Amino acid sequence: MSEDVYRQAEQENLADAEEKVTQLVNQKADYEEQLRELEERLAEAEANNEEMTASNKQLDEKIENMKKVRRTNILSTCPTNPPAVLTLCQFRLIRCTLISTFTGVHERTRWV
Repeated sequence: MSEDVYRQAEQENLADAEEKVTQLVNQKADYEEQLRELEERLAEAEANNEEMTASNKQLDEKIENMKKVRRTNILSTCPTNPPAVLTLCQFRLIRCTLISTFTGVHERTRWV
């Protein structure tokens, strides 16, 4: 009878070991699947990062070009040789601006 108990214990141990091996194989398959999914997500994230970097570079270049154009436009509107003599209209406009600035009174300009 002790041999039967010994064999039964051995069979139970063997069954437990087989069950544990099956669980480990299943866990390994699950982990491999998770690893594949993570690798796919990583590849997608790297591709998105590359796209965003390229887009950011393009936007930076556009901004720099716009700044250059703006500087050029500003410089082109500034007279290099301002006129030495003001026209009568320009003089009156400056005069009205100065009077209203210092006195707070808005003088109406009469155009003669």
